[in-house]
Amino acid sequence: MDESNLLDRLAMALQTAGMPTQIAIARAVGVDQPLVSRARRGELKRVTTRVRALCEYAERRAAEINEVEVERARRVKRKPSLAHDVLKDCRHYLSDGCDPAVLRDQLRVLRRAQGRL
Repeated sequence: MDESNLLDRLAMALQTAGMPTQIAIARAVGVDQPLVSRARRGELKRVTTRVRALCEYAERRAAEINEVEVERARRVKRKPSLAHDVLKDCRHYLSDGCDPAVLRDQLRVLRRAQGRL
């Protein structure tokens, strides 16, 4: 298997909306949180045993999250709205300990770019 492909898949899986916090992931896998953070940002260069374990966990959790979302959408017979996904992404951004001021500032930039401010 191509290592860069595995690293790309890992980064995408870790960015799945609904994924546990980086600290929770690190504890579950038995790795340190900075490794999870670097993997999520796509900054890893090599595939090690720890990275493989992290990838297996992240892909399994992403699949579980996807199944739950599909089942939820099926029950209400509609697709989850894009606005719902965006709000979830914002919640995850904040739960990861990121700076809310940066998020607010970036939203203002986007609104200005769209002529909405």
